[in-house]
Amino acid sequence: MNNLTFFSSIFKKKSNRIKKPFPLDLERSDYAGLNLSNVDFDHANLSGTDFSGANLNEASLIWTDLNGALLARANFSQANMHYASLLWADLSQAILTEADLSCAKLSQANLSGAFCQRAKFQGVFLDGAQLTEANFDQANFYSANLQKTDCTKTNFNDTNLQNTQFEQAILRNA
Repeated sequence: MNNLTFFSSIFKKKSNRIKKPFPLDLERSDYAGLNLSNVDFDHANLSGTDFSGANLNEASLIWTDLNGALLARANFSQANMHYASLLWADLSQAILTEADLSCAKLSQANLSGAFCQRAKFQGVFLDGAQLTEANFDQANFYSANLQKTDCTKTNFNDTNLQNTQFEQAILRNA
């Protein structure tokens, strides 16, 4: 085996371990109030972006970086947000009806007053998040991490909470 073949085989193996890239870099953009329904933002870097009040109905945001994004009052109904990273994101009063956030990272996110009826949160990380007065009616939180979350006055009616971690969570009037 020559040096080039050896190098190529090592690079190939290591590249399998590299996290998915964010080829579309729209960091800190302003899309507040826009109609972006059915838009494909898969693998994009949207950290710090302002989507306040925007319509992202049925949008695809798979593996998307939305860390620190302003998403208050945005409509994410039926959006696909598998593996999205929403650390410190503001989703207050957002609409996430039937959205799929399976395996997403929402640590320290603000979902106060969010409407998340029938949304999928399987395997999500919501540790330290604000969920006060949010509506998770018929949502699915199977194997989710809600440690240290504030769930004051949160609606979990008919919600699947099997294997969900609530250590040190505030569940007052939930």
